[in-house]
Amino acid sequence: MNNSFRNNPASNNTNLPPILTKKTGSTIVLDTVKSSSASSDPFLRTEIEGCFTFRNRLFKDQRGSFTKVYARELFMSVGIDLPVAEVFISNSQKGVIRGMHFQTPPYGLAKVVSCLAGRILDVILDLRKNSTTFGKSIGVELSPSNETTVYVPCGCAHGFYAYEDNSLVSYVVDKDFTQSADKGILWNSFGFKWPSDHDRSVPPILSVRDLEFPAFQDFKSPF
Repeated sequence: MNNSFRNNPASNNTNLPPILTKKTGSTIVLDTVKSSSASSDPFLRTEIEGCFTFRNRLFKDQRGSFTKVYARELFMSVGIDLPVAEVFISNSQKGVIRGMHFQTPPYGLAKVVSCLAGRILDVILDLRKNSTTFGKSIGVELSPSNETTVYVPCGCAHGFYAYEDNSLVSYVVDKDFTQSADKGILWNSFGFKWPSDHDRSVPPILSVRDLEFPAFQDFKSPF
């Protein structure tokens, strides 16, 4: 990976200039406002090799907001080429845990994950045997208000916890879904502290399939 992006987080300034309006006949025209993420360096490294967060460009005016969550050319500027193969959207209720999912080679895929509504804790586990962070896991909070997207490299398992009802999550992936290669790691087998570990009032909700994944210590990584 190109190391041109730095460890400086993008600006957190969300104070936008006043919205200017003008009338054209009976129509009110809104002048474009500036992005709340004006930094020229929106990428931030995480503790997992090759995994980083991206500060979305959020535009606001009286109508609402408009967000860019992925731009191939921008990602290529830091050495990541993610041609879009498919885009998935999931809707999860509070307490839902999805994960930890990945596709085995030669169908391994990278993904860009965004939270479009609600709030989630996105979780990544490094399964790459030659990675300096093999076996390490991290959590990144995603929501529309924090304007953050996560890039998950190929060879990492991915999942998330939904803090709120109707948490809407978008996945942009660079390979087609292949059912025979669709595998997973048991969610509570790799030492990560999930929010449900601290809040017993909301028991975790998982699919039968996710509960039947092998534990991390029993998993032989193909990556």
